Amino acid sequence: DEIPGLTEQESVSTFLAGMVSGIDIAYDMGGGSHPLLGRRLQNISIEAEKKIISSADALSGGRGLLLDFQDNSELRKRAIGWADRVDTITGPIHELSERSELVGAAGVLVRPDGHIAWVAPGSYLDLSGALRRWFGEPR
Repeated sequence: DEIPGLTEQESVSTFLAGMVSGIDIAYDMGGGSHPLLGRRLQNISIEAEKKIISSADALSGGRGLLLDFQDNSELRKRAIGWADRVDTITGPIHELSERSELVGAAGVLVRPDGHIAWVAPGSYLDLSGALRRWFGEPR
């Protein structure tokens, strides 16, 4: 009798959906304490190159993904050596919920499986280190 009432609460239904689907899994990314590290990137839309690109579509090619939300040329420069394995998209997040853990993130590095390997700011593991760990040496 109480279960239906509980599942009507958004926080409870989100928690249960994450458990059942496996979306709530967080992997050890080898450093850093940002709450997004190791978690699956929620499907977001990025305003880039005068169009809206979904993160799910960007990951569909099976490559890594560097999302630069604040047009930071330094982030993009550091990733140049991995351009054959990591796609870079620059632009703000389109219509982000103020409750999202991505609020305040300047950028994220996402593995091909959709899990976040690096977050700026808040992660002590630098971008170059995360790129090496997950995508090998630069070329």
